[in-house]
Amino acid sequence: MARRVSSTPATSSPLSLALARRGPPAGEDRSGRSGRVPTALLIGLLLVGFGFLVGRIDRSVRASGHHSVDTRRVRIASRDWVPRDWEERIAARLTALGPIEARERDALERAAAEIAAMPFVAHVGDVSTVWPDGLCVDIVLRRPRACLRVGELYLCIAEDGVVLPGAWPLPPDTGRGRLPVLGPFDWMTEDVIPGDRLDFPEVEDGLAIATSLFQHLAPDTQDRLGIVLIDARQARAASVNNPGAQLFLEGRRLVLFGRAPNADAPGELPAALKWRHLESALDLLDAAEPEDWDLLDARWDQAVLRPRISPEEADAWEPR
Repeated sequence: MARRVSSTPATSSPLSLALARRGPPAGEDRSGRSGRVPTALLIGLLLVGFGFLVGRIDRSVRASGHHSVDTRRVRIASRDWVPRDWEERIAARLTALGPIEARERDALERAAAEIAAMPFVAHVGDVSTVWPDGLCVDIVLRRPRACLRVGELYLCIAEDGVVLPGAWPLPPDTGRGRLPVLGPFDWMTEDVIPGDRLDFPEVEDGLAIATSLFQHLAPDTQDRLGIVLIDARQARAASVNNPGAQLFLEGRRLVLFGRAPNADAPGELPAALKWRHLESALDLLDAAEPEDWDLLDARWDQAVLRPRISPEEADAWEPR
């Protein structure tokens, strides 16, 4: 996910140069053969004048301190959802460095290194100056794909298993639905802090399902899902009698998902078809005459949808 981080100029010194065309003075030969200033000389004079003007402005800007970057003003340019406090975290990190001069390469490299050290930054590319006192940094952000419950709060986690900064009272809304929650595995997350990488199989499988959800479901469908808990602890043990990964939806609804999309398992139904089964099941809830259900077995070519039954009946029910 390539992004641009810019530290915008606090002030600017715009420069405009207008050249007005004049007619030939009285007595000049309009044929251009006499009394005419050579074109090369005219261009040379203009370039000298332009360079002199730019030099004066540059010296004036340097004397006024406007080459010093205002690190408090950081903006992440991204089309995808980005937690708001990430800009503030970058600004605080850069401000702690002290003044950053836009003309000093060492200062720019130190700023880039500080940005690269943030847990939500996967890669830092080119660093360029925005004249006279701004920076533009090409970065690749880690994408929040799910979240973990740690105590009473939720922390985001990226596709590669890195826990990201920022705590939320509820799974954050990305504008296309709330991030799914991975779990339950409190024993694994009780001491988690941002920057940790969780490489447990159940986390890897849960993230693969969460990433697949974003890839295959439209934003409005994700929004209809509400908060989803992805329990992938049994994903690698899936069989005819073991439902594998399970998705717990709002309204006491359960989806049997089978293996995660990252599994190389012959005969496993493609994830796209599983999500299509879920989308069709959600459509039944929104139909003119809604059909309520409490369980969807999405592992088969023909999905199995169970109409809502009593808790006692549900306890005795077994997947096919």
